Amino acid sequence: MTSIGASTPSPSRSGRASRGRRCTTPFTTMRQARLEIFQWLTYYNTTRRHSALNYLSPAEFEQRHQRERRITLAA
Repeated sequence: MTSIGASTPSPSRSGRASRGRRCTTPFTTMRQARLEIFQWLTYYNTTRRHSALNYLSPAEFEQRHQRERRITLAA
């Protein structure tokens, strides 16, 4: 028999609390919010390593794909 709440995953086990921006203070302007969101999206879409891409960044994955494609087309 388990106690109430024993099956509820904690944020440290689910990983949900550790992802994303830690917003300790609200954005003061809409411009600041847009800039930070743009910076995060740029990081996420170009630099961050993705498990779906075999832990390569999207930029690295694209470079590798283009290189392999050139080799295939040349053969």
